[in-house]
Formats: sequence, C-alpha cells, structure tokens
Amino acid sequence: MLFVLQHQLQSLQSFVNELSDQNEILVQTVEELEREANDRVALVESKLQKTTLTLKVNKKCFILPRYIDALNLTC
Repeated sequence: MLFVLQHQLQSLQSFVNELSDQNEILVQTVEELEREANDRVALVESKLQKTTLTLKVNKKCFILPRYIDALNLTC
C-alpha cells in the first residue's frame, strides 16, 4: 500500500512539474506576444501621426495656396 501511495505521489509531482514548465513557457510566449503587439501599435501610431501631418500640409496646399509662401510650406 505504501509503495502504491509513493508511486501516486511521484506521478502527481511529475505532473505538477510538467504543468509548471508548460506554464512558464506560456507566460514567456504571452510576454513576447505582448511586446510584439506594443511594437506594432507604436509603429501604427507613428505612421498615423505622419499621415495626419501630411494631410494637414496637403489640405493647406489645396485650400489655401496663396498662403503657402507666407507659411513656408511645400506641396
């Protein structure tokens, strides 16, 4: 009976160790995905800011062409 309990305990310990290892891998993967997502968000934000600035300049060039020289803008 004692042998059976010891065997069950070892099996459960092994199972818990495997789950711990898998959990660590999962945590690392989620952290990596989070970093990649943050990098992508930052890139999209940067592109959006550049696009917004370009649109503002182009709008001024289209709507207010006589003020281009006064504002030192380029089209």
